Amino acid sequence: MRQKHGQNFLTDNNIINNIIKAAALTKDDEVLEIGPGKGALTKIIAPQVKHLTAVEIDKILFQQLNYYFDFHKTENVTLINEDFLKLQSGKWKVESEINGKSKDKDEQQQSLKQVQGDQSEKWKVESGINGKSKDKDEQQQSLKQVQGDSVVEFNRVSRCHCETLVSKSAVAVNGAVNSTFHFPLSTLPFKVVSNLPYNVGTAIIQKILPTPNWTTCVFMLQKEVNERLAAPAGSKDYGYISIFTQYYANAQIMFDVSPRCFTPQPKVTSSVIKLTNKNAPPPNKNFFPFVKHAFAMRRKTILNAVSSFANLDKTQTAKILQEIKIDPMLRPEKLSIENFLQIITHIPQ
Repeated sequence: MRQKHGQNFLTDNNIINNIIKAAALTKDDEVLEIGPGKGALTKIIAPQVKHLTAVEIDKILFQQLNYYFDFHKTENVTLINEDFLKLQSGKWKVESEINGKSKDKDEQQQSLKQVQGDQSEKWKVESGINGKSKDKDEQQQSLKQVQGDSVVEFNRVSRCHCETLVSKSAVAVNGAVNSTFHFPLSTLPFKVVSNLPYNVGTAIIQKILPTPNWTTCVFMLQKEVNERLAAPAGSKDYGYISIFTQYYANAQIMFDVSPRCFTPQPKVTSSVIKLTNKNAPPPNKNFFPFVKHAFAMRRKTILNAVSSFANLDKTQTAKILQEIKIDPMLRPEKLSIENFLQIITHIPQ
């Protein structure tokens, strides 16, 4: 068990099927899975969707999954051996071999096009450099990712006209390392279905939810974490992560999962939560910092939280709160998301 990555492996087929059912997958869906582990969900998701991208941090598990999908000649799965939290977003347009068909020389010379600013990744294109075309064998090895002292060769490139996650990680499709991460971050709707690593679950959620085109997320996490994600204002579990989650999504806890459904068994009960995108606009840049500040002083009144955050005297702060009909003596956990939005728009920035 990959304890250093916080992963427990799901083994109960009924739970697996219920997770898939909650995601309401269709043949048109683009799906992202984070932490596929041994592939309990991955192997069930892949036949049901248009394309599945699975990001696995563990090299051995990545290789095992790659072998499985290569053996079964699965063509709609992209595996990425990387820490999801370290993947960076960048817009790339890749045009090279598509479905095994070679393109003409001019297109090969344009096989890699970066359409967004500077990226931290280094790429080397060896097709038609300095106007010289290469022979067929060299063209098949035309794209190389320069990775420190090692060079990873790419002999298959798929078309991707979407915003992709770009990193120095290994990517495999049908056993062949591939240069494109098929991940529609901004141009196509996508769903996320994952048994998240429990030690970084909330960090992953905070990375995904602000992205614009996800439609549904179905996550397995500790029950107590999911209760915080879905907690209503005024409850004991309500806090910063509740507001962050519910600003972007409608949250519904679907069902609990016993420790007996995992190998090895975790010490906590898990649950599955479904998040549905609200398509909320980007918030005021100070909104989440203010919410975090307010809950860091949870036992203080909202008067104290606003006063210290905005560097205002309490008389001026009380006047602002009274103007928007918020009781200055309330504690942060009593305020709704709408209340926090009201406050941040009325205090000096």
